Amino acid sequence: MVRSLIHLPDEILHSILCYSSPQSCAAVEQTNRRFQNVTNEHLLWRHHCQSHYRFWDGRHEMPRKLACPVNSTDWKALFVFKYQVDRSVTRLLDSILVSQTGRIEKFRRVVNMGYDAKDTLLRCSLIESGEDHLARRWATDSMQDGMCFPWIDHKRYYAHALLTCLHRSIAIPEWAKLKRGEPVSLDRALACFDLFIPESGTGDLDEVCLNSVYPLDFFLPDLI
Repeated sequence: MVRSLIHLPDEILHSILCYSSPQSCAAVEQTNRRFQNVTNEHLLWRHHCQSHYRFWDGRHEMPRKLACPVNSTDWKALFVFKYQVDRSVTRLLDSILVSQTGRIEKFRRVVNMGYDAKDTLLRCSLIESGEDHLARRWATDSMQDGMCFPWIDHKRYYAHALLTCLHRSIAIPEWAKLKRGEPVSLDRALACFDLFIPESGTGDLDEVCLNSVYPLDFFLPDLI
């Protein structure tokens, strides 16, 4: 009879940790030397990277990393990096809600994070209810003419605006290349239009190009 988790095989522990939150995995790591080994497995943290974050900036080269042997990437460090980006974007968005001071600079800081910021912004742009006490307090303190601005609407509005800025920062440089006469493939130039839909489930521009299928009459309307 198994008396505690420490007596379970590594395979069973790995399965349990995959269903646990990353925070729980980090907590378990501190309890026992054996758990330190199990909770630092590359396969476990690759699973958390894939299950918790869908959008990754191109500099991470995620398709290449996923195709390589799992031990060739420090997946835990990559997850920690993305988690820190998530928290930074959340703090900046809350700061934008609280004060008008420095909003342009805060927008720039979020956009400079690239597609690493998209998971957080997309989540906030689609929020319907929650317990964001900071935004709610700001909304209550911003009463004008006896009316309180709905904090959820403000959160969605600025997250949507940041998503729009982020997508345009990717699309417009591609069109600028065309203007300068630099080579840009037709599917890549057309895919930039998809980036003007902030809530789209598409990934980066390369993923849009891969998944976009345009009918023949889109290109040759006069010949169809």
